[in-house]
Amino acid sequence: MGDGRVVVWDQPVIYENPGAIFAPYRFVQSGKAEKADRITIYLILVQRPIVKACLNLPETSLIGEEDAGVMSLEFPRGISDDLKKSGFEFLLSKTHKMDRMSLLGDQGMFDAAGGTDEFAEEVPTLTVLPGTPPILVAGLNPNTSYFGTTQGGFIIPIAPRQDMAIDQSGGGAVPREFISGLLPLKFPEETDRLLEDSAKMMSAGVWSKNTPVIVDDFTVAMLAHFERLVRQKRLPVTG
Repeated sequence: MGDGRVVVWDQPVIYENPGAIFAPYRFVQSGKAEKADRITIYLILVQRPIVKACLNLPETSLIGEEDAGVMSLEFPRGISDDLKKSGFEFLLSKTHKMDRMSLLGDQGMFDAAGGTDEFAEEVPTLTVLPGTPPILVAGLNPNTSYFGTTQGGFIIPIAPRQDMAIDQSGGGAVPREFISGLLPLKFPEETDRLLEDSAKMMSAGVWSKNTPVIVDDFTVAMLAHFERLVRQKRLPVTG
């Protein structure tokens, strides 16, 4: 502006507690050239009541708030409930730093981020492979325009178990999150199919709120990192 004034505006910034997104998996090597290795990942099926089953639909559309909600396929995630207990401190300064991020990447970070509690709460039927701590593979930020904090993305090696769909709806383990199932999926065949199905729903613009869909950015990002580890032959074997 010619008179020397400077245009300024307010920028909303969201700071969250430390958090973790984790991808539970099993990787069984066949040991035989003619037989393929078996990789299984585990997603939860959870009802998300806020998200609308539509893509970029204007607010003036006929779909109202009563029509919101989707059945979302996601990797489990969560944040620490107690900052003092976690040992992390947020320092809101001119540089917007987060203190003690040197913990990132070890078991201490996973525990401090609430990952251990969330793991036991959201997927109680899975058991972490003994002696194999969570492995940090990514830092994830849902929207770099607004979120001042970045969550840790971990892969979790799972101990041997029977691979079957588990209905948690009657157990009451996590009613507040509306988790209705744990889905073991063959990687990459079944995960590719789910992503393709979700892409078809996006192209239609609107889909049924009861149709499982992958729209969670954390899950899509972790799938990409998981595929990277497989391609680079860096995925730890679990059995």
